[in-house]
Amino acid sequence: MKTINHKFILMTAVKILVVFICLTFSMATYGTVVIYPQVPVVQACQFSYTLKARDHGTTTWNTVYLYNTPVTNSSGSGTNTTCGYLSCSGSIDYKIIFSTTVTSAVVYPAPLNITPTFSGDSIMFTTAGPQKFYVDINGDHYNDCIHVIADPLEVNPPHQGDANVIFIPSGTFVDSIIKVPSGKTLYIQGGAGVRSIDLDSTTNTKVLGRGVIFRPNFDAIACSHASNVTIDGVLDFNHGWGGGGGCGLRCGQSSNVSVSNCVSFSSKTIGVRKMEKRSIGLVRFPP
Repeated sequence: MKTINHKFILMTAVKILVVFICLTFSMATYGTVVIYPQVPVVQACQFSYTLKARDHGTTTWNTVYLYNTPVTNSSGSGTNTTCGYLSCSGSIDYKIIFSTTVTSAVVYPAPLNITPTFSGDSIMFTTAGPQKFYVDINGDHYNDCIHVIADPLEVNPPHQGDANVIFIPSGTFVDSIIKVPSGKTLYIQGGAGVRSIDLDSTTNTKVLGRGVIFRPNFDAIACSHASNVTIDGVLDFNHGWGGGGGCGLRCGQSSNVSVSNCVSFSSKTIGVRKMEKRSIGLVRFPP
C-alpha cells in the first residue's frame, strides 16, 4: 500500500503560499500608467518640452503627448501654456526635459507636498496616484509651465457596439456638435476629440471617457434644462473660441448633474456657469 507523506505535501503548500504572497506584495508596489495617442486636430505644444511618465520603481519611460492651450495671464492678456494628460493608479514617476537649463522647479498646488529634483535640463518627481497639478519652471507661471492631468483608471468603460452608446474611438476627431439624446451615453476614448457636446433638455445622459473637447465656438458642454446627467473624465481646451463667450460647462435650470475628473482651459471666459444641485469636479490650479 502506497504511503502518503502528508508532511511533505503540507510543507510544499506552505512554500507555494509564501511565494504567492511575496509576488503579490511585489506587484502591489507598482502602479499602472496609461498613455493615450495624440489627439488629431488638437494643437500640439508650442515649446520644446518633453514629459515622460512611468510606474514607480520601473525603468521604462513613456512619453506623454503635450498640447498647447491659450490662457489669460495676471494682466488679462492672452498667452500660451502646456498640458499633458494620462490615466494612472499607484505611484507614478515623472520626468520633464526642458528646453534649457533648469534653475528652479515648483509643483503646485502646494498642499501636494511634492518637491522635485532638477539637474541640467531635467526635472524629476513622484506622485502618489492620480493627481492634477502643474510645474512652474524657472519662475514662469504661464509659458514655462506644464499642467499634468493624471486621471484615475477607467472602470468598466463602454465598448464600441454597446447599446445606447455613441462611441468616439481613439484617433478620431468629430468636427461638429454632438447632440446626445436622452438615455444615451457619449463615450470619447482617450486619444479622441470632439468639437462640442449638447445635452440640453435631456435626461439620463452620460458623457464619459478620457477624450478632449477642442475649441468649441461657444460652450464645450451645453447642459441646460437637463436632469440626471453624469460627466466624467473629459478635458476641455479653449471653449468660447468663436469670440462670443462660452463656458466649459453650462447647465442652468438643471438638476442632479454629477461632474468628476474634468478639467477646462480657456482664455475666453469662465469654466462653469449657472449650476444647480450639482457635484463639481472641474479643476483650477491655485498656487
